[in-house]
Amino acid sequence: APMFHLADSWACFAMTLLGARHVFMSAFDPRRAMELIAAERVTTSLWVPTMINAVLALPDLASYDVSSMRRLLYGASPMPPERLRAAIALFGNILLQLYGQTESSPFLTCSSLRTTDPNGSEEDIRRLASCGQEIVDVQVRVVDLDDNPVQPGQVGEIVARGPNVMLGYWKRPEETAAALRGGWLRTGDLATVDAQQYVYIVDRAKDMIITGGENVY
Repeated sequence: APMFHLADSWACFAMTLLGARHVFMSAFDPRRAMELIAAERVTTSLWVPTMINAVLALPDLASYDVSSMRRLLYGASPMPPERLRAAIALFGNILLQLYGQTESSPFLTCSSLRTTDPNGSEEDIRRLASCGQEIVDVQVRVVDLDDNPVQPGQVGEIVARGPNVMLGYWKRPEETAAALRGGWLRTGDLATVDAQQYVYIVDRAKDMIITGGENVY
């Protein structure tokens, strides 16, 4: 992920804190990424679905050694189940979907495919599209216009609170008050939940396009 973006900047700090080695690319290129994984024995990376699709489209995909990979994080948009199955066939069942935003520095939920059979029941297949459940120490809810939790299948806005949530926007008190109304971060993302409180993003409350995994309002 781009170093300027919170999708990667957390790792710059966290992996350095652990004494891990970083492998950087000047820009993402699917073939070069696979070459670096093989040559440098990369163990962990964070991609967006468009990057995964670009790798899966390589004609000589089977020739790359990706056995060193232990975890492939992805996010910014859901992935179709058939693409997830193709990624699992390549890398193994090591994919983990993350959801969050800059204001939550950045993660709110995660969903590990290790807990879901990509070739299992209808519920398992549907859950492949989920961005998961709230992460440790973070509270995530999907609420209606009156801030009441929605029932499974109903659409509401994702709100969250926790020590990772921002204090506010720099010198923008009105925007801060609106974003943190009632002590909960208003993400602007619309979602549903299931009976186990897995979150499924369905839309955006504000106008937005996703280009190359980057959200543009």
